Amino acid sequence: MTPLIQTLVPARASRLGWATRLALVTGLTLIVGACSDSVGPPVDSVLGPWEVQTIAGEPVLVSHIPGFTLTPEGEIGGNLSCNFFGGSYDYSDAEIRVWDVYQTEMLCSPVPVMEQERAVLDALLHVTTLGLEGRTLIFRDREGTELLTAVAVVDAD
Repeated sequence: MTPLIQTLVPARASRLGWATRLALVTGLTLIVGACSDSVGPPVDSVLGPWEVQTIAGEPVLVSHIPGFTLTPEGEIGGNLSCNFFGGSYDYSDAEIRVWDVYQTEMLCSPVPVMEQERAVLDALLHVTTLGLEGRTLIFRDREGTELLTAVAVVDAD
């Protein structure tokens, strides 16, 4: 046994047969995997139109609410606050990547609208994971920091 394994495995466990050790390692792996938060919302539950509620924990400007739509074809598009944008996304389990983003370039006023637009776009470009709590979609970065929240838009029909 290597010194590292001898440190991690008690002396009694080292006397176990290889099949027993394999079963223990497999069991621990399954337990750790089950406890992880790596499974995200089903893809069907994230498709459709969304209205941004917060950016980095701060509410959006009620006069210029950003929104976007996620399509089954892997396209994302919508309104950043004043300008429109589009692009592509990949989503699997809890991981998402937004890429190939383009936008219109109108000058928007007042200044907070432009700042909000930049913050929304920056959040979308840095998101790595998605979570869903009720009707609220939560975008997080690699460190788990909440970048943006959006609520599903429900048809009034």
